[in-house]
Amino acid sequence: MARSSLRLHATDRHAITLGRMVGAEIVVVEAVGQRGCAPTAVGEALTMGAKRALRLVDAALETTDAHATGFALASVFDRLEVDMILFGCDAALEGVVDVPACVAHYMSADYLEGAIDLKPGETVFASDPGERQAGTLGLPFVEVTVGSGAWIRRLRVSLNAVVGIVADTPLVEPARLSSSVRASQPSVEVLSLVDLNMDSSLIRGRHDGRGVVDPSPRPLVTLHSAAAVAALLRQ
Repeated sequence: MARSSLRLHATDRHAITLGRMVGAEIVVVEAVGQRGCAPTAVGEALTMGAKRALRLVDAALETTDAHATGFALASVFDRLEVDMILFGCDAALEGVVDVPACVAHYMSADYLEGAIDLKPGETVFASDPGERQAGTLGLPFVEVTVGSGAWIRRLRVSLNAVVGIVADTPLVEPARLSSSVRASQPSVEVLSLVDLNMDSSLIRGRHDGRGVVDPSPRPLVTLHSAAAVAALLRQ
């Protein structure tokens, strides 16, 4: 959540580098609570090799809590059809990673913190020998190295996951893009809550004074034929 034209966080740089090292196509998303902020962070991400940059900009995001912000971002990720979400564990200004946890909840995804390395994994097949031989039920995964105190663990994590990155060791970044390639970079896309079918004016207060964005209400429609149902579904 950006409230000013922030530079790209060091851990986010680390995450982009890890993604590029495993051959991922990087898409960066920034949530912005104030209009008029320059896209500094996402612009730097594009120069690092990100293929696409998107900003969710709406003043209502200034007053929403983690659940509402997570719901809005999950809607963005669902629209983008991403495979895996990486975030910097120490990138939040408040030092709390509750928004990524809410994103994982709304996307029914695995949630993991403390990742220090990523490696592409092979496809895991079903335990039944017949199914494995037939190559069915294949599930792609990523091997994630997690540091926890003195322990180092390597986990197989499905692509439907929200993974928190820790900048534990410096990485040798892939070569930066040349000036000719940067000139052809895609423009930064901008979305609002209205684009996600959320009415930014519908912010109801909680008992603790925080707000939450509700999905915008849909008008009641009375249908009298199958053709009318089909026409509505096509809209």
